[in-house]
Amino acid sequence: MIMLIASCVGEEKLTGDYEYDGPVPPIEKGDTEAQNLCFEFYEKYGLNVYYTLSEDEALRTELGETQTNPIIYNNPDALPMQLPDENAALSLLKIMKSLYGIMPEKVIESTMYKRQVLVKVNPAANRSYNTDNEKYYMNYYSEDMIGVLYYGDLDETISVNAEDRKYCVLQNIIYGIINKYYKRITVPEGFTEISAGYYKNEEGPDGQNTYLCFDYDPADGLSKYNIIKGYEYGFVLPEGASCSTVEYNDKDLASYAIWAISTPAAEIEDVLGSYQRVKAKYQIAEEFFMENYGIDFTVLNKEYSKL
Repeated sequence: MIMLIASCVGEEKLTGDYEYDGPVPPIEKGDTEAQNLCFEFYEKYGLNVYYTLSEDEALRTELGETQTNPIIYNNPDALPMQLPDENAALSLLKIMKSLYGIMPEKVIESTMYKRQVLVKVNPAANRSYNTDNEKYYMNYYSEDMIGVLYYGDLDETISVNAEDRKYCVLQNIIYGIINKYYKRITVPEGFTEISAGYYKNEEGPDGQNTYLCFDYDPADGLSKYNIIKGYEYGFVLPEGASCSTVEYNDKDLASYAIWAISTPAAEIEDVLGSYQRVKAKYQIAEEFFMENYGIDFTVLNKEYSKL
C-alpha cells in the first residue's frame, strides 16, 4: 500500500498558472500592411505600436491608465480616443520605419516609449513657435512616467506635411533615449556651463529673471523664439532654452542631436562658424551621442535628408 501511494504521488505533475507577459492586446501578424509593420516593430525592437485601439483600450497602459487631464487641457476633442484612418496611419508607420532604419538598432530598442498608440485626433497642443516663428507643429502627446506615446492627426480629411511628421518622429526617437530623470543619463561635463545663466528662469547677466531667447508678443499673448538670440546664448532649438534648466537640461542636449540630424548641412556649417557657444556645445554633444549610442551626426544628417 505504501509503495502504491508513493508511486501515484511520484507521477503527479506540479504546474503553475500560465501568465502571459506580452503586450496587451497581443501584437500579431495581420492581413494589412499597417498591422505587419506593427508586428515588425515588435519583433525587431520590442515596441508595442498600435493603430487599432480606441476609447478605453487606447488609454490602457502596463501601469493602469493614461492621465487624461493633460489631454483634455491640450485638446478635449481628442477624448474619447478614436481609431485613426488606416491610410493616414500607414503613412506614419512608413515614416517610422524609414527613420528607425537609419538609426543604430540599440537606439530604438532602448527608448522609454515602449507603447505607442496612433489615434485620429491630435492629443497635443501647438502653443509654441519654431525657429521660423511659426506655430510649432506637434502631433504627439507623451507620458514619460509610464512610457506611452500618442500620435494624432491621423485623419484623411486634414492635410499634414510629411516633413512635419518626420520631424515629430525624430524628436521622439531622441527624447526616448535622453531623459535625465527616467533614463538616468548624465549630461556630459562642460555642456551645461556654456549656456549657464541663459536657461529659462535663471538670473542672467543683467540680474533679471531671464527668458532671454524669447520676445513677448502682446497680440496673441505668446513669446516668440528669437533664433539669433538663441544662437548667441548657445541654443539651437526653442525647447533647448525653454524646456531646460541647469539641473534638468536633457532637452537641451537632445535638441543638439535633433538639430544636427534634421537641419541642412550648409546651414549647420554656417551656424557653427558664426556662434562659438553653439560650436562648443555641438562638439560635446557630437562626441556624447557617438560614444553612447553610435549616433553619427554627419552620417545621419545625410540619411535623413534623403528620406
